[in-house]
Order: sequence, then C-alpha cells, then structure tokens
Amino acid sequence: MTTTQIFFFDARVQGWREAAAALPAGSLCFEINSGKDGVEQIRQALSSLSGPHAIHIISHGSAGRVQVGSGELSRATLRGTPTR
Repeated sequence: MTTTQIFFFDARVQGWREAAAALPAGSLCFEINSGKDGVEQIRQALSSLSGPHAIHIISHGSAGRVQVGSGELSRATLRGTPTR
C-alpha cells in the first residue's frame, strides 16, 4: 500500500507556490486560507481521502506552536481538539 504525501501550505508562507510546484509526483497540495480556521480546513480536506497519509504542514510558528490559518496548533489547542 502506498502512502500519500499530503502538504498543507499556509498562504502566508512566502514562495509556497514555488515550493508546491517542486513536490514529488503524486503528492497532494492544499492552500490554507489564512483568514479561516486552518485545522477545520485540514479536516475537510482529509475527510474525502482514504488510505495511509503522511501529512506535512508548512507554516510559521514558534517553539511549541504553529500558525494554521486563523488559528494555531499547540499542546493546549490539541487537548481541546476532538478526535475524529
């Protein structure tokens, strides 16, 4: 079984389109709208896919947190995120 490489690029990352164009063949690429909840955007994108995935999030952040759209991922926010 092949693992699908899935890349989520926050739209605020300078040059993300050029980076996306250089991804390996067969990779899936999604833009995260910086004005919307990024975790929800990722959830929606993944809900239509099946099979094993490797998920890569390219964004900005700092120690212990990463910006994802209008929100962030951190230990605190992950504790409050329900498992789906």
